Amino acid sequence: MAKKRLLRTNVFPYHVYARSNNREHFPLNLFSFWELLVETAMKTSDSYQLNFHALVLMPNHFHAIVSTPDGNLDAGMQYLLREMSKKVNFITERMNHLWGGRYKWSSIQSEYYYETVYRYVYQNPLRAGICSNVEIYPYCSWDMDRVKGLEITTQPEGFPTPPLLSGSM
Repeated sequence: MAKKRLLRTNVFPYHVYARSNNREHFPLNLFSFWELLVETAMKTSDSYQLNFHALVLMPNHFHAIVSTPDGNLDAGMQYLLREMSKKVNFITERMNHLWGGRYKWSSIQSEYYYETVYRYVYQNPLRAGICSNVEIYPYCSWDMDRVKGLEITTQPEGFPTPPLLSGSM
């Protein structure tokens, strides 16, 4: 199947996500994987100017909202996923695939869709039954103390501040 044509833009943010191979849980515990993900996202942000607006780790995938002032989403995501694969495989003494394919993406071109995606990303652990309150889930950028140096901007330029999330559904 042909690769979906990426409409590169430096105007609109993207919702991106990537799943583990065969949708299995990641081979590292979530705490260690989160630490590596944040560290690698920081390097990706510095090297490719990917601006992270939200980041949430689940047991077998992650979601992010990013914007790319240079319109280089594909290069930044390729770097992020490749570096995560190398690090996790080295630590776990594994080889072969960590990810179950290319990352998935959608361009966020309206305020309404941005608010919808923002809530979806942060409420993903709640909907999966992993936590009872969004604000206490430890593997998300909701609480800035959890991202240790990764600059999370609340919203992309030109989009309003997202509405507050309710702690439960």
